[in-house]
Amino acid sequence: MDARSVETIDDDDGLYRHIAAKPSQIQPDPAAPEGWRVTSINFRNYELSVDVARLSSPDASLRDRPTHHLVELRAGFARHECQQEVLHDPIPDNYAHALIKGDKPSKTVRRQLADNCKWVVLRTPALR
Repeated sequence: MDARSVETIDDDDGLYRHIAAKPSQIQPDPAAPEGWRVTSINFRNYELSVDVARLSSPDASLRDRPTHHLVELRAGFARHECQQEVLHDPIPDNYAHALIKGDKPSKTVRRQLADNCKWVVLRTPALR
């Protein structure tokens, strides 16, 4: 497939985001099924790099990040609940690359994004 072609990202598409194994980025949470939650700091930038799950794999999304975790959220949630654009943005070494783009003016929006992530890869130990 041509790396310059851009695909439509559907509302049902999953978006992978890698998360560093740092206390500022994940925190213990006894109420979470896995015992850990993603912090809102992971979603503070205007443009957030993600991978479209159907165009990638967990291993590919974590390439060169052996200590990072991986979470997934739905494109439709980011669009409709958080008023973000979700755009396919292929780059030379990663056709699956996409952006969650938009203002995240309040911690509420960032927290909504974080709270709607599902763990795909949660490494042990969780913090390094």
